[in-house]
This record gives sequence, C-alpha cells and structure tokens, in this order.
Amino acid sequence: MTGAGIWMPRWGIGAALAVSVALGPAALAHNNPQIKETLLQTVTVEAAAEPASSEPFDLSPPPRTVEMVWKIEGDKADAVRFSVEADGKTVATDVHHGKVTPRIKAGQYRLVDITGASAPLKIGVFANVMEKK
Repeated sequence: MTGAGIWMPRWGIGAALAVSVALGPAALAHNNPQIKETLLQTVTVEAAAEPASSEPFDLSPPPRTVEMVWKIEGDKADAVRFSVEADGKTVATDVHHGKVTPRIKAGQYRLVDITGASAPLKIGVFANVMEKK
C-alpha cells in the first residue's frame, strides 16, 4: 500500500522508469510524427510606401501540410508585420518573422498591411509537412 491507501506493487514505478530510460525517446516515437519544413515560395514586395501590399500569388502546399511558417529575409526582419489575405479575405493578422499559422487553403493569396519594411522585401512562405511513415 502507498500512503494514500492505493495499492501498487513496489516494482511498478521502478520497472516503468527502467523501461523508459532503456528505450528513451524511441519508445514514444510512433506517436510523434516527423515534420519537414518545405519552402513553397518567396514573395517579393516593392515596399515604396506603408502600408505596402504584395501582388496576388498562388501557393500549392503539398499533401499533409499541417501549418505554414512565414520568414522575412533581410535587415530589420523583426520589425516587419503584415496580414495575409486568402481569396480576398483577411485570414491572419500580426504575422511576423517566424510566425506559424494554420494551413491556409485558398486559390489566391496576398500579403497586405505590410509595415516596418525596407524595399525590396522578401518573405519566404514555408509549409510544415507531416512525413509519411
């Protein structure tokens, strides 16, 4: 018996600990899918005035895309903020360098309300894709 009145064999905790130490992270690997970051497109924005916008563009996220990652290239990347439009509707706001958003399904995309940018600005759009086992 343990102090709380719950019976537990003395070897239970020790055995569980020994198995988890012996197998390490591989013991739980079947529940942790591997994610691969894949570049979808680099969008160039000629930021002449704020707020700036990109030209419309198409994306083709691969099957098993679970989320999108937005990476800004160049100086002052941390100062840049923008919103994402999908088929004319704003679907993500306050997007910045390294921001992860859910997968956005649309026919046409556009980056709008871009602030803090110096011209020209390049934004990499990446997909986090779950690898097939």
